[in-house]
Amino acid sequence: MQPLKLFLGASAALAIGMGVAQAGAINFNQIITSPLVVHVWYGTGTTDFAAPNSTPGGPYTANFTYTGPIYFVNNNPQSGANTFGDFFGANSTGISGFSGTGITTETGFLGATMSMPNSLGAGGYNTYMSFSGTYTATGMTSLTITHDDGASFYVGDSGISGLYSPNPTSAISNTGWLTGGTNVAFDLYYVEANGAPAVLKAVNAPEPGALVIFAAGLLGMGWMLRRRNV
Repeated sequence: MQPLKLFLGASAALAIGMGVAQAGAINFNQIITSPLVVHVWYGTGTTDFAAPNSTPGGPYTANFTYTGPIYFVNNNPQSGANTFGDFFGANSTGISGFSGTGITTETGFLGATMSMPNSLGAGGYNTYMSFSGTYTATGMTSLTITHDDGASFYVGDSGISGLYSPNPTSAISNTGWLTGGTNVAFDLYYVEANGAPAVLKAVNAPEPGALVIFAAGLLGMGWMLRRRNV
């Protein structure tokens, strides 16, 4: 019976560690605690720099709330279609309360072009978007943002280290750490320039505490098996 007890104890330690680690591996939308307020500017003369101090002046071209994951992917080639409908895809069902300047309907907005090839520079035909909301997290939580083109993530007036990448680029992933808290206000800035493809995804990784407990589970299993062999 002793080997069986050792095996069960080791398995329990490992299961506890794995269970907590898996609990930390969640999509960012699972910790968002409010609908996102989305402001959009697009057209000729829109900046291609995704930062709060570059927010275009004048009225929003489009304004709405969004509920759902920050997981938008348009994989069309650069010469292909690059509309907001291509970008939001099936997640466009999360849009509500739409209002706009010029194009005043959600249907017209989803059919509008986000950017055009060779549109780099402030004089080009680009899209600048801001997503504002709140999140709730227990302890430090890692956030990975994949984007094409620029993106930056702010909590209050502070940019998050590792998540400040405002310049146009090909699809890349950046990771930073969010502090824990309840209903913490954040802003995510994104720019689409230079035509398709267009990508913006935000996904959490396991929290540091979860990884520590998972490692403790592995160490516990090793210690128990070592005692068995002594």
